[in-house]
Amino acid sequence: MLKKRIIFIGWLLFLTHVGFLSCQKAKIIEDDLGVYQVQLKNGLTVLIQENHATPVVTVLTRVKTGYFQEPDTWTGIAHLLEHMFFKGTEKRPDPNQMHEEARAYGGTLNAWTYYDSTGYHITLPSSYFEHALELQADGISNMRIDPTELAKEAEVVIQEGKRKKDNPGQLTQELLNGIAFEKHPLKRWRIGSEKGLRNLTRNDVLNFYKKYYTPQNLILTIVGDVHAKEALKSIQKYFGEISQTPIPQIVQEPDTQPEPDQTEFRYQRRWADVHTSYVSMGFHAPKIFHEDMYALEMIAGILGTGQSSRLYQSLIQEKNIANRVDVELENFSDIGFFTLQLNLPAAQILNAQMTVIKELETLKHVPVTEDELEKIRNQIKTRYFLDQESTLGMAQKLSYFEQYGDHKQLKTYLSKLYAVTPQDIQRVARIYFNIERLSIFEYVARGQNTHHESKKYLSQKLLDTQKFYAHQLSKQKDPRFRGDDKQLTSLFKTEALPKKGEISPLKRYELSNKATLLLQEDHNLPLITLHLYFKGGRLHENKNTSGLTQLLLKSSLKGTTTKTAHMISQRLDYLGAKVETECNLDYFGYRLTVLQENFHEALKVFSDIILNPSFQSKTIHQEKSHLLSELQRQKDDADMYTYELFREAAFKNHPYGLPELGIANAIQKITPDHLINWHTQNIRSSNLVMVAIGDFHPLDLRAHIETYFKGIPPATRPWPEISKIQAPSFISENFKLQKREQTALLMGFQGAPQQDEDYYPLKVLESLTTSLGGRFGKRLRVKEKLAYIVSSRYHAFLHAGIFTTYTATSPENEKKALRYLLEEYKRLRDEPIEKEELVMAKNSILGQFHSALQYRNFRAHLFARQEIYEMPIRGIKDFSEKINAVTAQALSNVALKYFNLENYTLGVIRGESESKSIISTPSKPIVVPKPKVDPRLRGDDNARGDDNAREDDPKKKKLTPQKILKSPEL
Repeated sequence: MLKKRIIFIGWLLFLTHVGFLSCQKAKIIEDDLGVYQVQLKNGLTVLIQENHATPVVTVLTRVKTGYFQEPDTWTGIAHLLEHMFFKGTEKRPDPNQMHEEARAYGGTLNAWTYYDSTGYHITLPSSYFEHALELQADGISNMRIDPTELAKEAEVVIQEGKRKKDNPGQLTQELLNGIAFEKHPLKRWRIGSEKGLRNLTRNDVLNFYKKYYTPQNLILTIVGDVHAKEALKSIQKYFGEISQTPIPQIVQEPDTQPEPDQTEFRYQRRWADVHTSYVSMGFHAPKIFHEDMYALEMIAGILGTGQSSRLYQSLIQEKNIANRVDVELENFSDIGFFTLQLNLPAAQILNAQMTVIKELETLKHVPVTEDELEKIRNQIKTRYFLDQESTLGMAQKLSYFEQYGDHKQLKTYLSKLYAVTPQDIQRVARIYFNIERLSIFEYVARGQNTHHESKKYLSQKLLDTQKFYAHQLSKQKDPRFRGDDKQLTSLFKTEALPKKGEISPLKRYELSNKATLLLQEDHNLPLITLHLYFKGGRLHENKNTSGLTQLLLKSSLKGTTTKTAHMISQRLDYLGAKVETECNLDYFGYRLTVLQENFHEALKVFSDIILNPSFQSKTIHQEKSHLLSELQRQKDDADMYTYELFREAAFKNHPYGLPELGIANAIQKITPDHLINWHTQNIRSSNLVMVAIGDFHPLDLRAHIETYFKGIPPATRPWPEISKIQAPSFISENFKLQKREQTALLMGFQGAPQQDEDYYPLKVLESLTTSLGGRFGKRLRVKEKLAYIVSSRYHAFLHAGIFTTYTATSPENEKKALRYLLEEYKRLRDEPIEKEELVMAKNSILGQFHSALQYRNFRAHLFARQEIYEMPIRGIKDFSEKINAVTAQALSNVALKYFNLENYTLGVIRGESESKSIISTPSKPIVVPKPKVDPRLRGDDNARGDDNAREDDPKKKKLTPQKILKSPEL
């Protein structure tokens, strides 16, 4: 009897399981965007989009909670909770373990917190898909929120906030929000105050977590090389077990009072120790998917997208009163904000603001042409396909639209953008772009001359400007866009991603003039990317000519012998084309990305820019002014400026030590003749490497390239010999003093050039030390809580290499941070690398490498560099093989060879008002215990020092499963 009951129960369970699977199978249906959608029994929404073009997958969990859900007393709690995701679970109690496992899988685990959402994502080889699911499900549903780790992580967030305050562009935007809104949470400094973050308790964070991290508040999005129905079984296994949690009663509700209509002009100014000025202007806008949103989105494109945009033309090209302009529309579930950000000299602020008002008034009174709308549509179309290049980009897009109702709204959204008419734009501009709805925040460089306007004066000045142009424009049509260009009407279809995609092998050709052409077919998206590089450029500059190559590139975009700057930018933008320049240490050139259907037309303009620049005196004067302004703006960017300071000290009396943008005095002396001669010397076919990747037929594309570029002649004379690099034989520091919240520090050592075999172990050391999962991040951020960012990078060039580590910390902790970095470098020299750590570093670098191969621009640049540095054409396979071949002994060897602790270089932006020591020596001696046996004498890659964890030590024992430490087959 018992046996019959057991058999009956077994059959019942089996039939229930079969019924469940058949039910799931019936529910999961592919829609016209190629997306499978299902809702699990616990309420969690799942989106799956297959993309087999590359063997990678992205797992993204979006929590429909962000800063807007925080009460005023808990500002910053959503972001702090995001940090705690990485600090361990019951299953993974070690604070480092989440990142270690992700690195072992070859993935990059990261997260963001925004106004209305928090996202956790990992992109990795698809062979580790199930591991990524389990890791993320555990982190989402089982956070420990250890009180000690919480207190430490609050200090890291405080450092992140200081870093943000040192970024003038970001700070100006947040300060604008603070005056533009009275009641809405958008008005708050979203990262939280130091006092408020330190006062948050474990119970506060735990209750917030329990309230919002529930299955019905989650969207799990999978995009990549998976099979949807098989993936759903794994998703059900890990995410289907997440249970509903009772909502804590003590959690405060967010302060969501409705924002009153703005009825008067708002304005504030702050003087600051910055090198150039920043201005943000904003208008209240409607919520997401409001009928007016689509016209406002098109207006943002008309005003600020591309070099033919109206504000770029009026502020930069015509009047030369601004250096940069960005226009953005943000919409949320209950509100929106239309913003314009300007970077410019302080003396031009009022002039620029009046110009913006003029352009907005033009939209109200002069209908935009169908040609101008078609231009924006083509740019939208290009961006849509570029989003599909990466699994992460598409996962973010799908989950975003799903949060606001349905991912299929992506298709509706694009269709409605295409349907916007000139009349819609006029109507919407008249509703929203009025002075009483305008807020302005100015972040002005101290000591620069500017008008000292009061709020009343500025309001009246802008109102008078608005009235004047309203009167003037009502009498005339805007003559700037006449529709002379050929119509390129195209029906935009939001097609699903291809299920299968083969990328052809790279092919190498030689043109009739001996230039090199590399082609790779990739028909997965209707895009073509063309990179064109010339060897040399900055490598042949000196202190008297520094900036020549950069100015040549910028000036060539501003006019040819047959086209004006406006004609060039208008035509390229109309084609949906994107043209960029690159000025590297060993080469320089141009990049083109365009829709396949418009490639031939874009190539005509692209080749004309390269071959026939006019170098008009007026244009050169203007571009010199922009270049000098950019030099000043760069000094406000700690990441870029510390690197410039470092190279200047590391490569004295060598072209590698010259600034990327040039030296101000040298730039001012450049004449049109200098540029013509530099163009003649450098634009030579024997120096030329071209790479095209995309949706084309090789014979056709090769014929087009031959037609347009065969006229480039070979070099007529050899370049003069480059002086040898004199490596510093001492600790060299190049520092600047600025009033900042943090000291930014970049330290580094001389390394091997690109072609040297030491390149590969140095790249593994980069992976082993960088970011949160690397040694340096664990020490400075995880253990010591001194910094938010810790990043190592190995830069390899033709004649040298440099291994650098960047961090930023409170000024009083500078020497402490430096000492800890030196201690970690000393460990690399003195202690063997454990096998598990080595495998994780290799998997991490290879996983990131193969994820990056999704992007056409990355592949094109990679292939071009390999050709320039005379590396093998099988570079992708060669790189993977050589990274996998790196041993622990090789790492010890290169660490001993290059990391000389008595000979390193520092680039420092010191956040103090007074100088102390010229040389940043640590406040205490560097003392790191050595292992009893010198690992260099062992010849054993698996050798371990005495300070390594014992297997029976639960605090030190590695919890990562051994099976994930096998190198993936990439």
